[in-house]
Amino acid sequence: MLNRKKGIKLVAYVILAIGFIILAAQTDVREIIYYLSLIDRKYLLLGMLMQIFTMILLAIQWSSMVGMAGFQPNFTQAFLMNAVGNVADALNPGVKVGGEYFRYDQLRNRFGMLSEDSILVVALQKLVSVSAFFLLASMSLVYLIFHTDTESPLIASISVTIIVFGSIITLLAFLFLKPNLLYKLVNKMKVKEMTKDKICRFLNNYHEALDYFKKDNFKIVVQFALALFIWVFYAVKLHIVSKAFGIEMNPFMTAAITYITYMIGMIPLLPGSIGSFEAGMIALFALAGIASSFAVSVSVVFRIVTFWFEFAFCAFVLVVERLFKTQKKCVE
Repeated sequence: MLNRKKGIKLVAYVILAIGFIILAAQTDVREIIYYLSLIDRKYLLLGMLMQIFTMILLAIQWSSMVGMAGFQPNFTQAFLMNAVGNVADALNPGVKVGGEYFRYDQLRNRFGMLSEDSILVVALQKLVSVSAFFLLASMSLVYLIFHTDTESPLIASISVTIIVFGSIITLLAFLFLKPNLLYKLVNKMKVKEMTKDKICRFLNNYHEALDYFKKDNFKIVVQFALALFIWVFYAVKLHIVSKAFGIEMNPFMTAAITYITYMIGMIPLLPGSIGSFEAGMIALFALAGIASSFAVSVSVVFRIVTFWFEFAFCAFVLVVERLFKTQKKCVE
């Protein structure tokens, strides 16, 4: 069992290493430096501070969800756990996805959780976050339909993507919140009895953990509200970056561009969704009547703030933690 876990970890780290190599190959450092030179430093600093605040809010959410699962909340450990997940997210295809295994592993190591508890916390946090995002993305599509050219093929593509996205969320929510269905499905599977027993025991434990989690529905509503607030912050950051380039846009259009772009970015193509994210944002800015030269500048700087800065900051924090641990071992 131990060798299998080590094997899974090894595969995960190999995938991350490959992702890092691809990410480095796709990155034009000179382009990043050029676009940074175009923006007023105070706007850039404000955007970065807001990104740190976003990470703090996420750490609060993770820590409180750990408490809801019956474990001792710890903000610092939750921040570090999510930092590991953020680095993994950046090196995986798609935006804000890919680091779930590492968050699961970190929850077990940092909070002493069992596998089923870790899976539950990761699944529910993701479910709450993605549900809040889907609500905002759906509202964004409605806004675009009423305020832009509805004959644009981009609108049709976005509509199809949202329908598919919503269907996947509904299916996953059904599976995670109704473990009895999985239990029945496993019982019908033609596998070894020993394997079936292990899966059934895991599902039973998961069901118990889920029941404990659902004791206070009000806290789940609070988590959803917090997730909405966190996502709203991304639209605020895009507004700040746009303002830095002298672009004045309706806040609702800014929000629509933000959430639709992130939805496009969630389609797994390259690590960090480099390229598809920027292309999606530029196309949406064009719908809003913004010149492509400005759109390119805003999209690149926005990614520097929300992707590159977050990646570098989280990596730095984790290196500092590792150095402290090494120093502590040497003293002991």
